[in-house]
Amino acid sequence: MLPIDLSLGDRELGKSVEAYCANAGTVKSVKIHRDARPFALVEMTTLVEAGKLAAQYGRHPIGTSVLLYLEQFSKAPNKPGDEERRMAALRSLDILYTASEERFDRITRLATSTLGMPIALVSLVTDDSQWLKSTQGLNSTGTPRDVSFCGHAILGEHTMVVENAAHDPRFADNPLVTGDPNIRFYAGHPLRTEDGSQVGTLCIIDQVPRKLTADQLKALRNLAALAEAELQRK
Repeated sequence: MLPIDLSLGDRELGKSVEAYCANAGTVKSVKIHRDARPFALVEMTTLVEAGKLAAQYGRHPIGTSVLLYLEQFSKAPNKPGDEERRMAALRSLDILYTASEERFDRITRLATSTLGMPIALVSLVTDDSQWLKSTQGLNSTGTPRDVSFCGHAILGEHTMVVENAAHDPRFADNPLVTGDPNIRFYAGHPLRTEDGSQVGTLCIIDQVPRKLTADQLKALRNLAALAEAELQRK
């Protein structure tokens, strides 16, 4: 089931559930149980129809109703299951809070010029922050982890692309979107250590919505591979 933002008001959340279930044609009304998150009770028109939908989503009908599991959007990035190992790998690089280096700055300069983006970063995600080893177009050394885009990006194995952060429920009210640097477009590719731990990203940012072409996405991944090689180089 697609994520539904449980921070919405009852009316808006009800509409979201109804819209999601519209194809089934069985939704009569929605009752929101705030004390039972992440569950919402969705009343069905008949027990048979409730059972069909319940079977589809692995839940069982209760009377003429069925409990549907609603995934809550995590606006603050979750920590991966291997967080302890990931942090040990990051610390072993002996690179945190060190001075800027041309070997990384060269890569972020290439990212801005090759991809036509105003901002490019080599970002390392610590236990409570993202620290920027290299920056182009941004006068900052880092942000808290709970508002970082890169904290989300390291949770997946592939490039995370946000074409318009203002329209993404995870980021729409993020202070990096509503205020300086006014992020709209973001693309970040995970950077790994030798043991596979994802410790940061090479990311590109713009203040206007964007889309990446297949060639641009490939170029970002190639540049990320260069940054990853530099991280792993002793």
